[in-house]
Amino acid sequence: MSNVSPAAKRWLETELEPHRQSKSHLPGGATASYYLNALGTHPSFQNNGLASALLGKLEELARRDRTRIALVAHSDRAAKVYQKNGLRIIYHAVLQFGGDLGEGPYYLMVNDCGLSTEAT
Repeated sequence: MSNVSPAAKRWLETELEPHRQSKSHLPGGATASYYLNALGTHPSFQNNGLASALLGKLEELARRDRTRIALVAHSDRAAKVYQKNGLRIIYHAVLQFGGDLGEGPYYLMVNDCGLSTEAT
C-alpha cells in the first residue's frame, strides 16, 4: 500500500476495516464459504437473467460441496438482486466516504445453500 495516500490509508483503517471484520458473522466462519468477489453485467445485457443464471450455478456447486456463498454488496440495487437469488443480509452498515463523495451501503450477505443457519 505504499502508493496509497495517507488520507486513503486513514479511511481504509478507520472506515472500511471495522466493517470487513463483519465477515466473522458468517456461519462457520469467513473461510467456510465460497466468496463471490465480483459480479457485474453490462447495462445492455441487464434484466435478461444472466446474473441469476450465474448465481444459480454457484449455488448448485456450493450445495454439491456442502458450503455457503458469501459476498459484500455495495449498492441497494445489487443487494436486491442477491436477495432475489437466495442471499440474505447478515450485516449492514453505511460507509462514509468523506468530502463530496458522501456515503454508500455495505451489505454482508450469505446463502446457506441448505445448511443450518447456526454457526458451526
